[in-house]
Amino acid sequence: MNNPHDIILRPIITEQSMEDTMLGKYTFAVAKGATKTEIGKACELLFEVKVIRVNTMNFSG
Repeated sequence: MNNPHDIILRPIITEQSMEDTMLGKYTFAVAKGATKTEIGKACELLFEVKVIRVNTMNFSG
């Protein structure tokens, strides 16, 4: 996956994620096969930020 838009699919907008934005934490739905490294690089390219850490979580639905 070379295109950052193929990795970062959309933001996840919930009450909890909105509270986290005040702490500089952002929540995105990403491609299923994306690695933490790919996710971090995609965020840096798309949003021109320095990514410190990437946390992932799988869920159904």
